[in-house]
Amino acid sequence: MSMKPLHTVIVTSVFLIFAGRSSIAAQTNDLDVLKNKYTDAVARIETERRTDTTSATAAYGKSLDTALQVLKAKGDLDGFLEVQNEKKRFATEPVVLQSGATKRQPLLEAAIRDYHEAIRRAESQRVDRLNALSQQYIARLESLMRSLVQRDKIAEAQEVAAEMKIVRVNSAPVATVAPPTSEPPPTHSNSAPQVDSEPTAQVNVAPPPEVPPPALSSRVGGSALILSGPQGPDEVTLTKGQTATLRGSYSVPAGKTLTVEAGAIVKAEKGAFLQIFGNLDVKGAQDAPVVFCGEKKTTGFWKGICGEPQSLDIEFALIRDAQTAVESPKGSMRNCIITGNTTGIRSKNCQVANCIFEKNAWCAIHSDFGTTTIENCTCRANGSNPTPGGGLCGLWRGEIVFGSANGKFVMRKSIVADNKGTGVGDFRNGSLVEDCIVENNKPADFCVSESNLQVSNCWMGEAVQRVVEQKGYGANLSNVIDIHDGRKGTVVFTPGPKSRPKDCGATLNLKLPSGF
Repeated sequence: MSMKPLHTVIVTSVFLIFAGRSSIAAQTNDLDVLKNKYTDAVARIETERRTDTTSATAAYGKSLDTALQVLKAKGDLDGFLEVQNEKKRFATEPVVLQSGATKRQPLLEAAIRDYHEAIRRAESQRVDRLNALSQQYIARLESLMRSLVQRDKIAEAQEVAAEMKIVRVNSAPVATVAPPTSEPPPTHSNSAPQVDSEPTAQVNVAPPPEVPPPALSSRVGGSALILSGPQGPDEVTLTKGQTATLRGSYSVPAGKTLTVEAGAIVKAEKGAFLQIFGNLDVKGAQDAPVVFCGEKKTTGFWKGICGEPQSLDIEFALIRDAQTAVESPKGSMRNCIITGNTTGIRSKNCQVANCIFEKNAWCAIHSDFGTTTIENCTCRANGSNPTPGGGLCGLWRGEIVFGSANGKFVMRKSIVADNKGTGVGDFRNGSLVEDCIVENNKPADFCVSESNLQVSNCWMGEAVQRVVEQKGYGANLSNVIDIHDGRKGTVVFTPGPKSRPKDCGATLNLKLPSGF
């Protein structure tokens, strides 16, 4: 039995995303249904292109290692040093393609061309799939519009027609990336560079030229901006006083930046999300914060900010109404208010400072597969269930942080109080809570499993503080829950302060716009 290539299977599954019962046009919120399916499929295509690019980069690194082994065995000093210098550069810088180098070792030349071809192929697949997906989306919109007209739902049909016009304008067929032109064989240098010097002809490997995306990018009309589809070749900046509508998915590709200046507002339509593979730079101010919110003030109304960014920096911002406000493997958040979301943030290696987390329905911060650092933050009134949740990577309700099986946190000078579903949870990793206030969380302040959670110099209320003083290290306190019978977790306490500290928590007073 023959098997389809992996990408053929994936492409087929994306193209069939709109396939379903013919009665879809009879459902309520028909346009929303199609929009959500379309944006989910676009996000999948972008993620898979990112995976292909990462694989190509890893393969390039392995090719350099192989070349070094071959050249070492041959005793080719010049070639070895040239490839070694490229390997040093490649370890700290992104792979960038330049065609101007005239002296390349043949094995290095072959590795560069293989990388170039892999990137070209990944981009070509992305463009072809986005074009095909847009055409299927238009066909479904046409069918829906006809059905609405037949059912005398003219207003709804006009909305579909408007969406169809937008997609048609922004999804004209795009040619796939041409393969690289052939170059004459390189002439290898006869002079050996010094081991610690830069190569005489620097080899920079770069992706092919950016292909204009077939989906929506950005459309400016007065102070209004609609963000949808992949970001185009130009950088995009939202300026003070500008309100942008986030529609479907808006993707910032690697090497590009979305800048949001103080006072700008991003309002998301239902189910929309902002996906970052390049850079997100949010530059709010205390008297003019940036706002990310849903069009309706409803928990989980939009999906939030996500992706695998090259950099993510958010300062002086309000983020609300999302399923997960920020989900990113890395980044920095300072002076932010995260409220009214299902989950606050989920991160591997994020630095969070002077932020307020309140009234998030599930979890405030989830640290997963890394170490999240939390300084001078306040978590109050999160969670909606008075019993702790569970699961290997469960998002336990109301916890300021949850350290999963492969993630932990370091929290200092913060307040975790008045939450439902446990204050702080740790699974296996021995996270650290230091110089904090942790009190009045129901049903417990701490929840551990197979963990040695370290709690140092923390205030946990007067009654608890007396118990800690009496029992000392390893105290089995009433405000500590071990979630798994037979899998004992401990909370190791060191003596805390004699009175409630005054220098914990966030000191933040954002001047929010009217209505927020």
